[in-house]
Amino acid sequence: MGKEWRFKKNMIELIVLYELHEEETALHRLKAIERNFEKFLEHPAYVRARLFMGFIRRVILHPHEIPSTQFANEVISARMGWDENKEDIQAITFFCWLKSKMLQRPYYEVLIETMKNRTSG
Repeated sequence: MGKEWRFKKNMIELIVLYELHEEETALHRLKAIERNFEKFLEHPAYVRARLFMGFIRRVILHPHEIPSTQFANEVISARMGWDENKEDIQAITFFCWLKSKMLQRPYYEVLIETMKNRTSG
């Protein structure tokens, strides 16, 4: 498997750990991903992945701040949404997971709603 595939697999595992309330293990996994993919994440194509990892760190360490307007503004400023004409499905699902935390709504509902809005507009 390629490096990008392994990176995404590790990110999914990280999110699953967090969802299973294994915050400490998730934080250790995040640090391991940062260490193991350091060179990979230096590539300009993965700028948003690095930003996303920072947001995940905040979700883990300060979950009470995630639904705040300030956090939402930071995500908007970071341009964590997707470009109009190019984005892979995994990036969309990662973004929707973060969005679900911000909205304090179930992930699946946010994903379906976001995809409907994307395809209808």
